[in-house]
Amino acid sequence: MKEAAKRPPSRPRDGGASRDRPGAPATVPADWIAMKTLRDRSGATRATVAHYLKLGLLPRPVRTGRNMAWYDPVCVELMEAIGELREKSRVSLAEIADMVVEHGFDHLKALLAATRRSQRNVVEALRASAPETRQAALGRKGISKSVLDELERLDLVTLTDGSYDPDSVAVIDAVDALRTAGLDEQTGFAVSDLEAYRQAVGGLAEAEMELFNRRVLGHGPADRTEQVLGPAFDSMENFILALRRRLLFGLVEGQTD
Repeated sequence: MKEAAKRPPSRPRDGGASRDRPGAPATVPADWIAMKTLRDRSGATRATVAHYLKLGLLPRPVRTGRNMAWYDPVCVELMEAIGELREKSRVSLAEIADMVVEHGFDHLKALLAATRRSQRNVVEALRASAPETRQAALGRKGISKSVLDELERLDLVTLTDGSYDPDSVAVIDAVDALRTAGLDEQTGFAVSDLEAYRQAVGGLAEAEMELFNRRVLGHGPADRTEQVLGPAFDSMENFILALRRRLLFGLVEGQTD
């Protein structure tokens, strides 16, 4: 019985397509990806990709058919950068589009990396001190279990695995000083009154972040953003304290007239 003749290996169609990328001609770079792959890697919908392309936020794909297009894999990184800049830094799509026009696509990736580094540096500087257990916090004269319960309820402090983070410890120290000085229930001052401060300072923090994003983020080289963030944070904190003191003095003087 004769052995069946072996067939020669089949050649990919379109002059270079492979089974991994069916329908992709040789003119398309080997690492470019189809829409399905882009959606899987980025988590974005087809509509979002189309919208970003319309705004010029992503490089144009190479179309090889009416319903087939190939995308630069950098689109995955760009979509991650766009999403994080929008959600965490509150930068609008229009503002991101202006950055791309002025500085190019690579600027978004560099800007995101610089912003992340700056934020980590600020957080590390703010949290240079150690956390503290709830039991240790109760050792303060003006702090009781009910006070800590109320501070937690108001989201003024954060308790994680039985300990408060350094920022929460600073809040507890401040509340302890207030109550030790006499601002407690006996003088009509309740812990719940601090909620007004949280709301006011929360709005101020949001306004500060929005101002920074609109005036600094994306304007100029990414490393400039990184250099500005730390000193700007310290300076703005000093400004807020000085302005609060000035406004309070003005109110007190107005009441004594």
